Amino acid sequence: MPVRIVEFQTTPNPSALRCVLDAPVVTAPLSVRSRPAPGTPLLAEHPLAAAIMAIPGVHGLLLHPLWLTITKDPSTPWAAVKPALARVLAAAQPLTAPPPTIKPPTAARPEADA
Repeated sequence: MPVRIVEFQTTPNPSALRCVLDAPVVTAPLSVRSRPAPGTPLLAEHPLAAAIMAIPGVHGLLLHPLWLTITKDPSTPWAAVKPALARVLAAAQPLTAPPPTIKPPTAARPEADA
């Protein structure tokens, strides 16, 4: 079953776009801020991140279990990036385990007087 983009969401940055996904793709957030050299450990461990970063014009990525945000070069049109991203995600396999739940922080407890 391929991963699909449910919705594209604009951001305050015109060179960034958030994509809501229909299935989890990572278990924990992952950030790639520039195009690492091929074969670097980060991209070797995360083939989906490597494939997204290989899209011409993409130079930043934040992967979350059910969404991702990509940043592109300002001279690259979204009309070129969006279909390439959809093709990469269509070839990806969603995680079979559900993404982790994020628990709210617990309030600090005052130390008891001894």
